[in-house]
Amino acid sequence: MSGVTLHFGIGINTGEAVVGNIGVENRMKYTAIGDAVNLAARPESNVKPGQVLVSEAVYEEVAGRLPLEPMGEITVKGKSKPITVYQLAGENAQDTKNDTVRAESAVAKDNPVLF
Repeated sequence: MSGVTLHFGIGINTGEAVVGNIGVENRMKYTAIGDAVNLAARPESNVKPGQVLVSEAVYEEVAGRLPLEPMGEITVKGKSKPITVYQLAGENAQDTKNDTVRAESAVAKDNPVLF
């Protein structure tokens, strides 16, 4: 699939969550719930296509291993205080011409990072 461009943004957080089959007997869904999951979804709703935002918790885990730049604070639903977010930066992190992420991003095949 050479030359394929994806147009989406990503929000990443880390923390504890409850994971498993949740629901009623006739309608079960495998899902993750908890504050860490909700907090990951909040930055994701603030991203532009091609942008990767991470929470301060992720920044503390990967600082020095990934090129991240501070983006300031954002107000998120369900939190009384704003949260600090960081953006994945670097030469291949974002195509600034049309705001898209390419498959060969800063965390792709040459630099795998697991969260």
